[in-house]
Amino acid sequence: MKFEIKSLTGSILFEGDFSSLAECLISAVKKGANLYGANLYGANLDGANLDGANLYGANLTRANLTRANLTRANLDGANLYGANLYGANLDGANLYGANLTRANLTRANLTRANLDGANLYGANLSGANLYGANLYGANLTRANLTRANLTRANLDGANLYGAVEKFAAISFLGHGECGRTLTAVQLTKTSHIKLFCGCFKGSVKELREYIEAGEVRLKKTRTLALDTVLTLLEAKNDE
Repeated sequence: MKFEIKSLTGSILFEGDFSSLAECLISAVKKGANLYGANLYGANLDGANLDGANLYGANLTRANLTRANLTRANLDGANLYGANLYGANLDGANLYGANLTRANLTRANLTRANLDGANLYGANLSGANLYGANLYGANLTRANLTRANLTRANLDGANLYGAVEKFAAISFLGHGECGRTLTAVQLTKTSHIKLFCGCFKGSVKELREYIEAGEVRLKKTRTLALDTVLTLLEAKNDE
């Protein structure tokens, strides 16, 4: 059966005789076809091997990518609204500025993925592995982070409203680290506090040690920032 992959403007990007659209897309990826802005709305790509695929700006709205292999895939600016990425492998994938609103990323592997500025509003990240992922400035409003692994993830500047039990952030102006934001996150009432700021990611104890070993001129403001976010988290317990 003949399948075609078209762009958002309707031009044909790749075509051929295949048993399914998934097979057509896999072949296009293997042959290095230009899939910029591909229109894959609602496509069934269950289990597809798209390792290293260049899907920059692609429309994958409501696509089924269950357990798909998207290792190192380029999904910069892609639209994945409502897409099903359950158990998908996105290790090292580039999702810069991608729209993942209400996407299902349950148990997805997002190790070291770039989600800088991505929109994850209402996304389900339950059990997802976000080890070392870059979530700088990402919108995680009302996202489900239950049992998600955020070890070494960068949440600097991320919007976590409704996504975690408690979070607080502070940014100072007029000192040596102008523009840096310190974010404190507590996923559940029983979980430890995790701190994110620029190149630092770790616990309260680790940040105090980091401050003590750092530049003397920055100790006062860094300590004040730490104590402030901890006070804000404590204040939330009294609300």
